[in-house]
Amino acid sequence: MSFLANLTLQKRISLLVAIGLIIGLGLFSWLGIQSLNESTQRTLDERLTISRIVASHLDETLNHVLVHVQIAADFGGELPTKAQFRQSAQDMAIMLSKSDFSIEGVYLLDTGGKILESEPHRSEAIGLSAPGYPSADPRLAKGLPTISNLAYAPLTGEPVVFVTGPILDSRHKNIGAMSAAINVSESGISGFIEPITLGNTGYTEIVDSNGVVLARTDPGRPPDPFELSDHPQKFAMLISQGRATVRTCHTCHGTLSNPQRSGRDIIAFAPLKSAGWGVAIRQSETEAFALAEQLRRRLIILGG
Repeated sequence: MSFLANLTLQKRISLLVAIGLIIGLGLFSWLGIQSLNESTQRTLDERLTISRIVASHLDETLNHVLVHVQIAADFGGELPTKAQFRQSAQDMAIMLSKSDFSIEGVYLLDTGGKILESEPHRSEAIGLSAPGYPSADPRLAKGLPTISNLAYAPLTGEPVVFVTGPILDSRHKNIGAMSAAINVSESGISGFIEPITLGNTGYTEIVDSNGVVLARTDPGRPPDPFELSDHPQKFAMLISQGRATVRTCHTCHGTLSNPQRSGRDIIAFAPLKSAGWGVAIRQSETEAFALAEQLRRRLIILGG
């Protein structure tokens, strides 16, 4: 108080005005920062919600496929005859085609994944190992159908995923399997993510648990066969944990040994439940946060 008593009236008024301005500007800045943070978080939450919705829609379709594959693999507790297998394989192919999946072939497998019969019949395929047969898959061990990661088709080498239904005996023990090879490049897998559009830079990817890109929408370029995403380990970990997340990261191009960072993206990722796959929605940070950046500039101008 002695300090104030020694000040002239003019200095006291100036001090009070300065204190008032500091408090007002501090409150204004705090409210502005809060608004920016809320806008940013809302953008991130929207991207995460979209990725979860797309993953849920794809899950619904794949679950429908798995149910029909399991029905097709039911032969009353024993391995099918050639005639039974061919009829069931043709029915399976028709069912999958209705979901816009292109079938490279349907295979009858033994418990080790060796091909016993194929439809259409290819004698040279008999005795080969089905590359996508997940013998250690816990779902198969439980007598449940499963969907593989991207693999090579027998003989043709085309990129395919295998939808496999176990054949069970009367004691519910695996005695073989029916497996349909779905040609990824000729199927409408990208149709599940095609309607998702986010500005001029946003696009969507479907990746498997190895980080391989199965499908990609515009304006992203079509994926090369067995192309790895630029974050394969991260996606694989999220799929194994069944965890959805959203984050910002650098956009990488080039090879894995020589990545070239060209900017920053927002990536929202949601894993599937029916398969070891996930949906990644990407957009440049500059475009995604354009409204927040516009708000920041206005606050600076108003603050000034």
